[in-house]
Amino acid sequence: MMADRIITLDNNFEVLYEDGLDGGGYDHLLDFVNAVNLAGKTNYTNAVEWCAGFGVIGFDFLNRKVCNHMSFIDCYDLAIQWLIKTSTHNNVSDKTSFYIADKISLIPEDVKWDLVLANPPHCFERASVEHFEKTLTEPQKDDVIRITCDEDLAVHKEFFKNIRSHLLPGADIFISEVSSFDEVEQLARDAGLEIVSRYAAAKLSINCSGAAVIFHFKEPA
Repeated sequence: MMADRIITLDNNFEVLYEDGLDGGGYDHLLDFVNAVNLAGKTNYTNAVEWCAGFGVIGFDFLNRKVCNHMSFIDCYDLAIQWLIKTSTHNNVSDKTSFYIADKISLIPEDVKWDLVLANPPHCFERASVEHFEKTLTEPQKDDVIRITCDEDLAVHKEFFKNIRSHLLPGADIFISEVSSFDEVEQLARDAGLEIVSRYAAAKLSINCSGAAVIFHFKEPA
């Protein structure tokens, strides 16, 4: 596979991908970096990027040694193929794992993380999808819906219902959102997670019609 796009991170680490996989991860990367820096912890053992797409957020954190190991979860087979290709290209196969899954409940029970990074679909009504079309290069309708649409927060609800079984004590979750802030926070609270903070997400706000945040939730120690 020939890459349509290449993003070069620090240390000449190259993230490879093709059109139709970009849900704005690179645009939003600085928001995640800032949020994790503000939270104060500098190193994690086993991290994961949920709804990874082509994985630029996770690969950046791995490349900067914020974590020792990075897992990637996505429901789209082509995304997983490019994630593996980037891992091999940069010689980090021993520090990465990949799961093709549309539900957290499908992840093996013994897999545990102390850091979760997530830029999930932000549209909770199909009619609002057009606000996010500009985050994709040459978008196709199916790509836009897959990357941006989570009707009735179904994907979020499954995530919060099942994520705690994969969290180490004291684990941190950083998840970007552009709407339904109170509903997402309530899902986290109902799951038993601690609500730590909401960080303003300036870069994420560029690509949406309203304010955006990075939530910081925490597994009780």
